[in-house]
Amino acid sequence: MRISQISKTKQFSIAVPSMISILRSRAHQHGDRTAFTMLAQPGDEGQSITYAELDFAARRIGGYLSKVVDPGEPVLLFIPPSLEYIAAFLGCLYARVVAVPLYPPRINEKPARIINVIRDCGAKHALGLVANAEKIRKDLTQFSDQSIDTEFIIHRIETIDDVHVEDWSEPEINADTLAFLQYTSGSTGTPKGVMISHGNLIANQEAIAAATLTCETDLAVSWLPPYHDMGLIGTILHPLYRGFPAVLMPPMSFIQDPLSWLETMSRFRATLSGGPNFAYALCGQKATDDRLSKLNLSSWRVAFNGAEPIRPDTLTAFAERFAPCGFDPGAFFPCYGLAEATLFVSGAFLNKDAQIQYISKKRLEQGQVVQEALGNTSQALVSCGQIAATHSVRIVSPEGIAVAANQVGEIWIAGPSV
Repeated sequence: MRISQISKTKQFSIAVPSMISILRSRAHQHGDRTAFTMLAQPGDEGQSITYAELDFAARRIGGYLSKVVDPGEPVLLFIPPSLEYIAAFLGCLYARVVAVPLYPPRINEKPARIINVIRDCGAKHALGLVANAEKIRKDLTQFSDQSIDTEFIIHRIETIDDVHVEDWSEPEINADTLAFLQYTSGSTGTPKGVMISHGNLIANQEAIAAATLTCETDLAVSWLPPYHDMGLIGTILHPLYRGFPAVLMPPMSFIQDPLSWLETMSRFRATLSGGPNFAYALCGQKATDDRLSKLNLSSWRVAFNGAEPIRPDTLTAFAERFAPCGFDPGAFFPCYGLAEATLFVSGAFLNKDAQIQYISKKRLEQGQVVQEALGNTSQALVSCGQIAATHSVRIVSPEGIAVAANQVGEIWIAGPSV
C-alpha cells in the first residue's frame, strides 16, 4: 500500500509534542543559540546555524512544499550530509509531508535502490541540490520506466525563495500522523520502508533521554550518515530535542581518517558520540603515540556502541589505548536498536564498565544460554543493558510462543516507539 493512501485520513489537531513544536519553542526562547555546526573537513571552522535560522529555513521549505505537495505524500531527500539536509528534513515535517531519507547515488552507480523506493512508496517529489538534481534526473531517465521519468519532480532547495515563509502555517498533526519513512539498506533484498509517526519519534527521544540523561550542557559530535537511524535520530534529532548543540562531520572524513573523529571530540570537548563497533576498532588500529598525546577525551561521558555486534576485545583495546587521553571506560554505552522501533530499544547502565558474560559456544548453538568460564569453548557477549522506559521485550519461538529463561529466540518489541 502506498503511503499516500495510508495518510489521507483526517488528522485532528491536539496539543502533542513534536519536533515541530520543539524547534519552534527553541527558536522562540533561545533563537540565537547554535543548534548545529557542520564541518566541511576536520579542523576547519565549519558552518553553523542557530535555532532561529533553522526554524526559518524549515518554514521556508515547509511553506513551499505545502503549495506543491499534498499533506501525507512522501518526499525523497537527495541531499548529502549538510545543514541543508537538516533543514530539508525538518521542512518536510513542517509541511506535514512524509520525509524519506536516502543515500544519494554514488558516482557511476545505477539508481536501482532509488527506483525501488519510488515504486514502493509512490513518491512523486524529492528535494535535492542544484549540484546533484540534474544528474539524478538523468539517471532516472536512463534506468527507470516512463512513469517515473514523467511524474517525478526534484525540487532544488537553494531556489526556494524566502517569501514562502509566509505560506507556512503550523500543520494539524497528532501522535499517529506519519512523520517519515526509514528504509532498510536493502542489502539482502528490496528495501523496506518503516513508517515512523510523530508519536513514535517523540517516545523514542524520551527513551534515549531517560537512558543517557542528556541535557542542555551536553555537546554531541557525529560522523554518522544522516540517512541512517542512528545518525538522524540519535545525533541530529536528539540534540535538537534536548536542546544541546551538535557538531557534524562528513562521514567520509571518518572513513579517510578515523582519528579525525576523536580529534574533533577533543577540540569541542564533546560529551556524547559513538558509532558501530568497527569505528572504535579502527581508531585503536590507526592511533599513533604522537596523535594520542594531543587528545583530551575526559569530557566524553556517553560513548554509544551499536548497529552491529559489540566485541568485548574492541572495548578493552579502545579503553586501554585511549586511557592516557582521559577516556573513562564507564562512558561505554553498548546499546541495541532497530529501525522498526524508531531507533533505541535498550542500553547499558551509565558510569559502569561494560557487562560481559562468557557463554558456552556448544550450548549456544543448541539455543541455550549457559554461562561458562573464559576459555576456548566459551564466547564472550556484551550486555546491551535494560529495556527502554515504557517499552517491553519478549523472547519467543518462531511460532510466537514465549521461551523459557536462558533460551534463544526471536526478539519481539512493544511500546510507543514501535
